[in-house]
Formats: sequence, C-alpha cells, structure tokens
Amino acid sequence: MTTVDSTGLQISYYSDIVAEMEDGLVAYFGDGVKTIEQSVFGQLIKRVALIAAELNTSLQELSEMFDPNSASGLLLAKMCLLVNVVKNEYAYSTVSLVCTANSAGLILPAGSIASTQDGGIKVKTDVELIVAPNQTGYVSATATKAGAIEIEADTLTKIDTPVYGWSLVNNPAAGTTGMEEETSAELRTRRNSVVSQAGSSSIAKIYGEVSNVSGVSHIWVGENYTDELDDNGILPHHIWVVVKGGSDALIAAQIFEHKGGGIPMMGSTLVSHMDATMGKEVPIRFTRPTEKRVYIAITLEKYDDFPATGEADIKTSLAAFFASGVLGGDVISSRLYTPVNSVVGHKIVYLYIGLSPTPSSAADIPIDIDELAILYSTDDITIAEI
Repeated sequence: MTTVDSTGLQISYYSDIVAEMEDGLVAYFGDGVKTIEQSVFGQLIKRVALIAAELNTSLQELSEMFDPNSASGLLLAKMCLLVNVVKNEYAYSTVSLVCTANSAGLILPAGSIASTQDGGIKVKTDVELIVAPNQTGYVSATATKAGAIEIEADTLTKIDTPVYGWSLVNNPAAGTTGMEEETSAELRTRRNSVVSQAGSSSIAKIYGEVSNVSGVSHIWVGENYTDELDDNGILPHHIWVVVKGGSDALIAAQIFEHKGGGIPMMGSTLVSHMDATMGKEVPIRFTRPTEKRVYIAITLEKYDDFPATGEADIKTSLAAFFASGVLGGDVISSRLYTPVNSVVGHKIVYLYIGLSPTPSSAADIPIDIDELAILYSTDDITIAEI
C-alpha cells in the first residue's frame, strides 16, 4: 500500500498491487475465488492495478519535484520564492529610433517595423509618431523576439513596414539588451547560493526568524538596493516584509533584531518596539497581506466511473491546492485542472474563476506580492453537470 511517513513516500508497484488485491479477494470470498488472468476477477485486478501503478509512478515523480535539487519548472520557481529568489523571466531588448519624414510629413503607426540591413534584428515601434514634413522625430521600439539581443548603434537602417512619408530610420545609440529566460539549472544554482549565504544576509535572517514565529503561515521579504521604485513596488533602499499570521510584537522584534542598521522599512502595520540598548521606542513597519477570496465554477461531463464522493473529493483537492499558495501567486485557471483531475471519471467542460460568486470567465487572476489568493470555503466551489 502506498503510504507517506517520516521517511517519505513509499509507493506500491504493479506486482505489489496485484498481490494485495488477490489477497483481499481471497480474504473476502474464500480460497475458491478465481483470480487467474483469464477470470473476470483477474481481468479486473489487471486493469485496476495498471491504473493504480501509473498513478503511483506519477505521485513518486511529483514527490521528487518538491526537492529543490531535482525540481524544475513552476515547482522550482515556487520553492525559490520561499528564500526570496525570483526566477528571471525573458525580457525584450529596447531601442530609440530616429525617423525622418519626407516633404509629405509622417504619421507612423505603433507596431511599424525597422530592421538591420540583413534582417537579422527587427524592432517594432511602441507608440504612434507624428513628424512634420522634412523633419525627424524619436520613438521607442522593442525587439520582435525576446532574449539577449544586442542592438548596436547605427544598425537599424532598414524600413520593413512601408508607410507613406517615412523616408529614413536609424538608431543613433545602442539599445538596452534584453534577457534570456533563466533555466532550471541556473535558478537552482542561484537558490543554493542564497541559502548557503543565509548567515550573512539580513534579508535571509529576517525571513528565517519571522518564519519561525508561532502562527506565521506565509512570508515574503524583499529589499530594493536601487535609487528607483522596483518592480515589486518597494521604495528605493527600503526593505519590505509581508507576513500572514503571528503576533505583531514578535514579528516586529525579529525584524528589529535582524535588519541592517539605518535601513528604512515599508508597510502599513506600524509597531513600536522597545530598543532595550538605547532605552527608546523604535517604529517597525511591515505589511499584512490582503486576502483575495476566490470563487470557482466547474461544469463536468460525468462518466460511469465517477465516484459517489467525486464532487466532495474535487472540492477537497482544490482546497489543498489553495492551502499551499504563496504570497503574490497569481491564480492560473489552467493549473486548477490538476487538482480537479485527481478525481477520475469525468471531463472538464468549463472551469471559471473570479473574485465574486458565480464567476463566468477562465481568465487568470493577478495577485500582487502583498496579496494572497484564498479559498475561504469549499462552498465557494460550485460543480454542475451537463
């Protein structure tokens, strides 16, 4: 029998499942029951054992994916978020074009394409540009392909989109190079590096110590080292702690003990913490996440092998999926198919999600880093049948 204990996942293989089923039938019907392959019971055992063995193999593979050293793709990226390592997604190269109009003037639509003479690099304009007759104008443009495409100065001189009045194009300055999507191996290396340096990183220390505060279930810690607002909305040279659960006072104490001196904090929760050394109150800030209540509407086509407890099992599986969610984790409708399909005997006709009852869209729900998608109750899941 497949079990999970303190040593990990122990799965049953095909031969073990067959033996277990044969023993169970004999125990129930007596020694006279026929379980040879040619018998009705034998065929049933074979079919069920094959299905169970395939599921067990998938379960084993899934279990191994929760090890950062063997995980890949989405699961690895989510595990890296636990140590504040965010996967580097691909980015597009950008450049500024100077466009010249002839005597007729120029109205250059957004999406107009210019390229190098050999066509190896193509960019398209981001916005509409209007240029007076015989004059020039500047417009930003983005590469048509993602990745680390280096655009050298004075190389985008070919007009690919014929537009009346557009006579010349060039890029006097080099472009800003984009970025290739980080591979699982590269991401794993960065994660391991952060973990190995946890003892010297104030951010890692804050994450670890606040995580250990009783009642804390979710945490995210970020720091902006730059002079500009970053992509997560962190102010320049600030740290931001987002945490769900736990005592305000205990969380504030851990942030105070482990943050670098003089580093300002962001957050809507303000706690006055007593600095015993200085004998004065110190303001500590962090954020409590906003919970986004998610509703789910599912329409199924049920088959004969759909279990009597199938709808309840689907709801339980979805509840477990949301319980493992992370701060800032978008609700991706296609990923909900996995917990729903953990129950056999059906086909998903529609799966809709939303932030209000009776959703009617399969569009993904974006969740900010200071938000948490919550399935408040399985009553927020409706299951219909066609």
